Amino acid sequence: TVTFNGSNTFTGGLTINAGTVGTGTATALGNGTVFLGDTTGSASATISHNLPGDRTYANNITVRSGSSGTKSITQTTTGSTTYTGSFTLDGNLAWDLGSAATVLKTTGVVSGNGSMTFSGSSTGTIGFGGANTYTGGTT
Repeated sequence: TVTFNGSNTFTGGLTINAGTVGTGTATALGNGTVFLGDTTGSASATISHNLPGDRTYANNITVRSGSSGTKSITQTTTGSTTYTGSFTLDGNLAWDLGSAATVLKTTGVVSGNGSMTFSGSSTGTIGFGGANTYTGGTT
């Protein structure tokens, strides 16, 4: 696991082929697109939000296909997480909302043919505000 705690301003994007990248600030992932998962192999890739309180991430996120490993986003602390960027689901995405009372919101478009699966015992809410076009289903 690698955790980025600083306010990063790089714009070239971030590729997470395997392992876990933790975020300690809402700008930890820089300003570019985040590519989650590898295109081959079986490694799992995770973004883990460790920041308590409310936070907003502006990154576009592309969940890549090809790897049989799980691509996931986890939220381990109480608070509201908002994504203003788009999600492209070329592969399947697993959301783990843990047990904390959380709110998950997306305002960007979710597109692609991948699916989304939600898990955890959180008592929070989930909201999708974009004109979503993904076709892979939600569970």
